[in-house]
Amino acid sequence: MSNQKAVNYQARINENGRNDGLFIGGPWRATLNSMHAAGMAPQYDQQTVTVTQTADTKNGSWAEITMRSGQKYWIDLRALSASQTPTGQKDININQLSLTGVSATQKQWLSNLLPAAVTVARNNNLWPSVVLSQAITESAWGQSELATQANNLFGVKATSDWHGAVYNVKTREVAHQEMSVVDFTNKTIHVKKGDSYYVMAAFKKYTTQADGLNDYVDKMATNYRQALKSNSTNYRDAATHLQQAGYATDPNYASSMITRIARYVLNAFD
Repeated sequence: MSNQKAVNYQARINENGRNDGLFIGGPWRATLNSMHAAGMAPQYDQQTVTVTQTADTKNGSWAEITMRSGQKYWIDLRALSASQTPTGQKDININQLSLTGVSATQKQWLSNLLPAAVTVARNNNLWPSVVLSQAITESAWGQSELATQANNLFGVKATSDWHGAVYNVKTREVAHQEMSVVDFTNKTIHVKKGDSYYVMAAFKKYTTQADGLNDYVDKMATNYRQALKSNSTNYRDAATHLQQAGYATDPNYASSMITRIARYVLNAFD
């Protein structure tokens, strides 16, 4: 292989009469494992995937893709829809942000997330600034236990209709009224409106962060439509809708997101 590059962006398999093979371990004939196709692309036609590497061989140009299941394959680069590949990503540059006071670890995490998050937001009627602010807020700059152990960057809980893996973790809630709750020690406590308390909660566990990002997009389109770009006038409006619709119990959730967007100029990509 030559010209092998690490990348990170969303694409869509677009066979359109093609019959591409899916290869494990490298492009076709690049390794012993990739002499024969492990699967065929037509059965995944129009599925959104994450592209993590590109490379050239004497047989053509190839892309390593990660499916929603977490399985990685190599596929002919021509099988990926041009409308979903890095078109327009030249304007996605972390240097456009104001990251004074941000640690090197945090900056590296954001730099890795940035192209995929902004591209996915733009392709799915979301405000990039809101997506980035939520990811930072919910995952503590990618360093939270939920982010590192479950690839869950958006604090998405496992509801009854979720049939995937779950990860149980201690989480903070804010009481919306006076009530009795069972806390993380399994003890019943009484809280007043506005009190913080901690519970053990089940969250969705994803194979990759890309899977988590795709599921977040589905969640926004299904449960938080007023926060979509076409239904809100700006990122402030969208953030307010998210809080009003109950995305989080923190009464300062929207204002914190708005402050963070302004501080780091996350709306540079809107």
